Amino acid sequence: MLLLEGGVPAPAAHILSNHYNKTRQTYYLKLDKASRSGGDIIPFFSCTLAGLVEGLRTQLDDIRHFQHQVIWRDYVREVLSAEGVRQSAQVRTRRLELVIALTEQESVPVAKLQLLTPAIARVYAQKTPKTLARDLNALKELGLIEAGATGVRARVEIIQAFLPRKRISNIDSKP
Repeated sequence: MLLLEGGVPAPAAHILSNHYNKTRQTYYLKLDKASRSGGDIIPFFSCTLAGLVEGLRTQLDDIRHFQHQVIWRDYVREVLSAEGVRQSAQVRTRRLELVIALTEQESVPVAKLQLLTPAIARVYAQKTPKTLARDLNALKELGLIEAGATGVRARVEIIQAFLPRKRISNIDSKP
């Protein structure tokens, strides 16, 4: 409540209560020690501050991951739309679904692509293996995916230039 009243945004203000819930036993030990120490509350606050910093790092990582997903999805849409003159909306949608499904995967064997997600299974249910092969070849030509020894993967690293650079500071460096 003090953090909220002090102007800390709600998601960040809840970090401490989440930290205390996750480390309940340590929290109670540090709190008990602080109350019995005759005023030495530094170990308790150090533990609290470490939890806050770790929670903030986690939130920043989550935000960066979300930015990455949004920028990647927009980039894929843009690339596929530029090819739109030659392709129907149905083909673009199918290829978009395929690239997006591959986004969170390391590498997927081609034989397992059609069952990667329920959306992909629906999209390719009435299609032949040739359709999948054509889609994969088109996506490779566009540079959105690549095939390797273990399967196919999305080339999400190509959008790194569009993302904000991670600032190196004291809060970003771990002690």
